[in-house]
Amino acid sequence: MVTEEKRNFKELRARLEEEGMQESSLKLGPSLTIRGMESLSGERPDSDKYVMSDYQAELDTNPRAQSRSRNPSLSSVGDHSGSAAKSGPTITAKELFCLQVTLEQAFNSYFLDTSSEDFALEPELMMVKTYIAQFCSVYVDKYEQHSSDLWTNIEQEIHPSRCIIYSYKPDRSREPYDTRYMSQFNYFFFNRSLKRVLFFSMIVRDSPPEDAYDEDEMEDIF
Repeated sequence: MVTEEKRNFKELRARLEEEGMQESSLKLGPSLTIRGMESLSGERPDSDKYVMSDYQAELDTNPRAQSRSRNPSLSSVGDHSGSAAKSGPTITAKELFCLQVTLEQAFNSYFLDTSSEDFALEPELMMVKTYIAQFCSVYVDKYEQHSSDLWTNIEQEIHPSRCIIYSYKPDRSREPYDTRYMSQFNYFFFNRSLKRVLFFSMIVRDSPPEDAYDEDEMEDIF
């Protein structure tokens, strides 16, 4: 980390300590993918048909985990106890800070005061890809024609099947979510082995941004 990042991370740790939170296991919010699929299809996905993405991330760093049962209630990598499953998914302060910084760099806006519960652990890659395809079939023209190239490029950059996948639930008081929009998703593919995060976001606006070109300006350009 550069000096400013170290200072910001220190401030985050101090805030968590002041709030009485354990920085090794900060509570995450509920999966936005599961809720989104239920909203689009009217049916909640069967929990026996998928696992959470912390399982696939653990396989990347610990191949022996393959022998364990595919338990969809796993709460955190390396912790498979019943009590952990009941407590829900968690994130460390360090990974939370990485997500916050990623948002800041993506949108050039302040996100360091976001809570761990503004983020969620998401299911394994195939479930996330299915939801993104369903989402884009509604809002994106000809997504099917471009999806193969899109995911090929993502595979080359981050190996998403080896990632733990997080999402962010926007606060409408923050840019760029403070303008009217119809729907959105915000995914973080976190590859611990590569020490790399890929941020994949889409915002579907119900009107063009204020700084968008009007028709006359577009005619002048072309």
